[in-house]
Amino acid sequence: MAKETEFTDYVRSFTQSLPINSHEKDELREELERHLVELMAHFIEQGHSKEEAVKRAMGQFGDPEELQPEFQKSHIPSWKQHMSKEILIWLICSVAASVGPSLLINAHFTPLFVVAPLMFLIICALLYHGVIQRIRHPILWIAMFLLLYGTFTWDMIQDHSFNLYMEELVTVRLGNEGLATLSIFHLLWVGVLLRFQHKGWRGPARTSYEYWAMLIIAVYMVRAEFLTNSGEGKVLLLNTFLLYVFFQQMIEREMVVKIKNKMKHWLVQG
Repeated sequence: MAKETEFTDYVRSFTQSLPINSHEKDELREELERHLVELMAHFIEQGHSKEEAVKRAMGQFGDPEELQPEFQKSHIPSWKQHMSKEILIWLICSVAASVGPSLLINAHFTPLFVVAPLMFLIICALLYHGVIQRIRHPILWIAMFLLLYGTFTWDMIQDHSFNLYMEELVTVRLGNEGLATLSIFHLLWVGVLLRFQHKGWRGPARTSYEYWAMLIIAVYMVRAEFLTNSGEGKVLLLNTFLLYVFFQQMIEREMVVKIKNKMKHWLVQG
């Protein structure tokens, strides 16, 4: 349960009857409460009492009953937001897989750089949306993250040595593995954590679980030579999984829809 604020009941009165699913309601409540708390802090800094600051923040936001019809008119269905985000991520991963080998290791372009990533992206989407995101309890996020990350770290140290593991961890390099190195795994993870730092402990807990679950699945798929046993195929698999889960965490659905709508507007105006 998220921490309640002075605005919890007020925000619930706005979201409770909206035609969106419970996960979307939770995200919307969190966003609205954060915005209202920031408004309250602004008014307190101007010299108002806390009680007056709360009233002014809610007054600036408006009457929930009047806002609901406007929200329903402008709200984009969840499936459209998910689809737009998914298409963008697939596009980014496909382009990266097509040009990355040539840029990083001067590899000659082959159809493998297009066909293999598409197959891997299908598996990414099935795993991420069909399995990984099905776990929604914060305690399970933490438990699964600790189990997965601990197992991965232990295996890495056993396969090499602690000193070599630490050397790989602190040495940032791009080479035959593309982005799939231990140091870059962790650098991108830090970037994701910074992206969610304003969402309390739940945001980092969820994103750490999702990020490392996808990465570790990819690592063990490569070890088992599942789907591919070629060196190029393994590198493409690891990098595709890495980019897919990274952008799933970094790209907001609403941002994608806004960009798409602006592009449509520009095209119409042009």
